[in-house]
Amino acid sequence: MIIGASGSIGTYAVQLAKRLGAEVTGVCGTSNVDLVRSLGADHVIDYHHENVHDTSKRWDVVFDTVGASSFADSESVLAERGVFVPTVISIRSLFGGAWTPITRGKKLVGGVSMNKREPLRYVTELLADDALRVVIDGTFPLDRIQDAHRHVDTGHKTGNVVIDVA
Repeated sequence: MIIGASGSIGTYAVQLAKRLGAEVTGVCGTSNVDLVRSLGADHVIDYHHENVHDTSKRWDVVFDTVGASSFADSESVLAERGVFVPTVISIRSLFGGAWTPITRGKKLVGGVSMNKREPLRYVTELLADDALRVVIDGTFPLDRIQDAHRHVDTGHKTGNVVIDVA
């Protein structure tokens, strides 16, 4: 499950997970359901209509790209040996994530990968071959960078925001 599947990280995560053979459930708002499906998601949850943590479905991986969940929130929807992967790690998640693998087998995986060359090379090749769709929400000239930041800070952009420095 990818929470924030229509954002800048999420749009790539959906596509990469599908390329790697995963069954993907994307979580996004109503206006982005069709986009997330078009990126390859097998299932889409509209968070305006369904709470992803109130379901009997279990996922092997919950990738939260927007900091919307904690490890404790996601623990109930993780499979027996499931992994919670946040892009934003809270203190609450750190404590829960440190203790749970010892007691239950579920775990939190966070931090920066030490070996970045191969994954980066793979993504670069996919982009060069037009095998990954780049989703652009909008383009702002450099003199409107504050407007771009305000737009991003709403938490409701789709894909990426580009700053034109030319």
